[in-house]
Amino acid sequence: MRNALSRYFEQWLRPRPENRGFVPLARLRAEPWFVDKVTIDGTRLRAEGWSMPVDDRAPDGGWFTINGKPFDRIAYPLPRADVGAVFWQRERSALCGFACEIDDPGDPYPNGVMEIRRVVGDTPRLERGRDSWFAPDPALHSTLPDEDRRFRVIGDRDPRGFLVSGATDYHRMDRALVEAAGRHVHEFAHVLDWGVGCGRVARHFPRDRAHALTGCDIDRDNVDWCAANLPGTFACSRLVPPLPFDDASFDVVIGVSVFTHMREPMQLAWLDELARVTLPGAYLLMTTHGETAIDFSRLAPDAKAES
Repeated sequence: MRNALSRYFEQWLRPRPENRGFVPLARLRAEPWFVDKVTIDGTRLRAEGWSMPVDDRAPDGGWFTINGKPFDRIAYPLPRADVGAVFWQRERSALCGFACEIDDPGDPYPNGVMEIRRVVGDTPRLERGRDSWFAPDPALHSTLPDEDRRFRVIGDRDPRGFLVSGATDYHRMDRALVEAAGRHVHEFAHVLDWGVGCGRVARHFPRDRAHALTGCDIDRDNVDWCAANLPGTFACSRLVPPLPFDDASFDVVIGVSVFTHMREPMQLAWLDELARVTLPGAYLLMTTHGETAIDFSRLAPDAKAES
């Protein structure tokens, strides 16, 4: 019996001899993009990365902005053979690079964070956070968990990646919540970071609202690090329900890359538990693996067709 992944690819892929039996995938709901590097040299700032799908028609003001300002110079699209090797299914994926420069950006970290945005006009309002990439001011994050703790959370020991991925996840979820509820995450009275790890996301919660934040994780060592170094309340939890919290304790729950580690029966058990610890009408901000994660699987065409 063919599985759901196979049925997905049967929907999108059609034979074509010149491409080993495949045509490029259609546009994804959440198109992948990334800012690889930001360089600040005096007052000049340069950002480099890649973005799909490739669009040769520049919108008004250009394809990318920084902190709401247009760049002075944008080169796009540029060759990116490394991206093409991963996203071989995507048309023009090897020509999706960009390089942007601005001569005087002002404060590169207004309110402690830099925002680089790609200008995509048809992104639904609820999903527009996906078109922004956020980098926190490293001067405000001098205390970091050691590389082993970071590795247990994201499988990478790079401190920059730890800060940028956490800030980007936090602010993207915050943007979605503003659209859905009309309030920022920190404006809710009781927020739970379920699977807090060593605070990759929680560290971006405003310090003056730390009394509203609770984090929990099965990794007691990481929980202890958060309790010693981050504002908020932190508790150790278990692999299986229940959580160490009373009924109806929270009005927002964040869960980044938690359900992605579970099989369906455990997911359902945890959904019941999250329903127990949340107030009626609470918001659950959960991540799951979608189409982009399938593209990142790096399966060769033949292997993908047989999966």
